[in-house]
Amino acid sequence: MSDLIYILLTLACFAGLALLVGLIDRRLGSPETATDDVADVATDVATDVAADDAAGVSVPHDSQVPGAAR
Repeated sequence: MSDLIYILLTLACFAGLALLVGLIDRRLGSPETATDDVADVATDVATDVAADDAAGVSVPHDSQVPGAAR
């Protein structure tokens, strides 16, 4: 009998986790929007770099930055 309780509890936990993931996914938005936002940021950065180059501004650049900060 206790095995059945543990199985039902496990299934309930998985169902709750699936609902939570669905809620988070819905709140974050669609992947197309996120891709568009990344493209906009990349365009803005490229524009800023071009403006700095045109103005003769020297900004140190480290190409060895690990992880997501790249």
